[in-house]
Amino acid sequence: MINEDNKYEWMTAYAAHELSEKDLNVFEEKMDKEADFREEVEMFLVLRAEHNLEQKTHFRHLIEQENLQQTVKKIEAKVVEMPPPVKETSSRKSWLSAAAVLLIGAIAAVLYFNVPTGGNNENPLAVSQEYLQEYYESPVVSRGANAFDENWENAIESYNQKNFQEVHKQLQPIFDAGKGRDKHYFYDGLSYLYQKPSDPQKAIVSFKEVWDTYYAESTVWYMSLAYIQLEKYGVARKLLERLKQENNPKRQADIQRLLDALEGKK
Repeated sequence: MINEDNKYEWMTAYAAHELSEKDLNVFEEKMDKEADFREEVEMFLVLRAEHNLEQKTHFRHLIEQENLQQTVKKIEAKVVEMPPPVKETSSRKSWLSAAAVLLIGAIAAVLYFNVPTGGNNENPLAVSQEYLQEYYESPVVSRGANAFDENWENAIESYNQKNFQEVHKQLQPIFDAGKGRDKHYFYDGLSYLYQKPSDPQKAIVSFKEVWDTYYAESTVWYMSLAYIQLEKYGVARKLLERLKQENNPKRQADIQRLLDALEGKK
């Protein structure tokens, strides 16, 4: 029986895919009947996703630190002769001054007229659907020696052909055998989002199995899109705000656009 004393043990087992079929039915029945409990479970999964991002950030910082150390060693080994500064001509100075005036004028116009830069009036469902029209790239798969490798190869081939139901069919034997890895769950989750009609709830179930730092950031992004599809705007906003802290320049504009669209949504 699930109670206040053991509910987090149940959530942990649910997240780790360790509940028996009987216990899973009990757990999902409680989520269906109790909205507060379902929200607690969803927030638990969000916190797990946040942990994945923290791991990724820590790993990236280690890499950056190592790269910095290597750069310092190279500089110490070889003195780099810096070229003398380029003497600016009067015409170049005039051009730069004119460009600066134009830039300042443009900024002033934006501030004065309050030109909108976000999508505050956009529908978050429509925006999320727009992002789901662009498919995540598929991995390079080499031919394996066992049946599970063949299943994975067939799954990715089906993914490339946009036959997303077949992706699930090919991955299921891997999951049934307990051989599922992060890459399997990640592409399974994507396929649930991309299929017509999409199944965001099943996508989230697959995404919550992803632990690897390589897929962490992308998993949180697509999980937020899945929650928007389910109109769980509060959970989606929390995921996006956490993702925004990663400072990925390629994703920042998209994250902010969705956050603007979610403004005022509950």
